[in-house]
Amino acid sequence: MTRKFFLNETAETNSIHSTSLEELGMNETIGTPTTKTVAVPAEATINAMVWTTPSGVPDESDMPNGTWEFSLNVSELGSNVTLSLTGANGHIAVVNSAASSHVDSKAIVVNITGTGITTDSVTWDPISGSASDRLAFALAATNVAMHGDENAGIETADADSFFETPLSVGPTDTFHQNLNINQAVNRAGTY
Repeated sequence: MTRKFFLNETAETNSIHSTSLEELGMNETIGTPTTKTVAVPAEATINAMVWTTPSGVPDESDMPNGTWEFSLNVSELGSNVTLSLTGANGHIAVVNSAASSHVDSKAIVVNITGTGITTDSVTWDPISGSASDRLAFALAATNVAMHGDENAGIETADADSFFETPLSVGPTDTFHQNLNINQAVNRAGTY
């Protein structure tokens, strides 16, 4: 069973990228739905939004090889703006516990040019690091217009805005899954 991190609206400081928008958090539960909007300057490519997991999450020193998938619910996108997960401004990454440097990163070659839900994935085997390392999801935005800012808006804390990893579910999740199975077996035996 894989672990899914929702792109939430909560603040989660990182010093890896200079973003136009506050840094955001990725959590395994959905927060309060919010639209996060960033103005993308004319003739520029920026880190539009960067999400990181809390310190010590996912608590894995050796991230597994496998499919790393993302889904974004884009609610607003200027006609000259493209969102991407490619290059220095856009990628998925394993970062150190302070979220101040990359341990490893991977681009997902996708260009988002319209609103709606976009899903894509990449096979990736991140290099080993420390159990205190965190995950990061950096979204780049490019505005090719010669004059004027244009907006990009993402629905955060939304079931369609997430980062799914090949990581196994944590011990708490496994405990609750086993508890539910045991309860079901016990109920079945009483009929």
